[in-house]
Amino acid sequence: MDDLKSINDCIHDKKVVSYTVNIKDKKIQLNIEENISIIFDNVLAHKFNHVILDNILFNIEEISISDYIQNNKEILDELLKYSYPTYAKNCNELKIQLDDNRYKIFIIYSSLGLNGNVIAKNIQLKI
Repeated sequence: MDDLKSINDCIHDKKVVSYTVNIKDKKIQLNIEENISIIFDNVLAHKFNHVILDNILFNIEEISISDYIQNNKEILDELLKYSYPTYAKNCNELKIQLDDNRYKIFIIYSSLGLNGNVIAKNIQLKI
């Protein structure tokens, strides 16, 4: 895993030109101007919001599973009915599953457009 500071130094205020989601291979790739890519490996789930024609990244942060669940408990209680982000009876069970399987929560912040989160085991920078 590349360190997020290095990744953020490369992507800050850069445009997303495309992204791909490969469900079978459990990968998401954000393609950013200047031939930079961010690759999330072993993806469990993702949620992107506000995707427009000009998406400008601010940064990506990793937050704890506990904080993710606490900050999104009301939404997750509803989404778990549809097995999102994975099958779990409740948020406590979800936390255990994410911890036991060593998932990480990556939050994508933007200056404009695309933002959201990715639940994955790894993130890397490709230049």
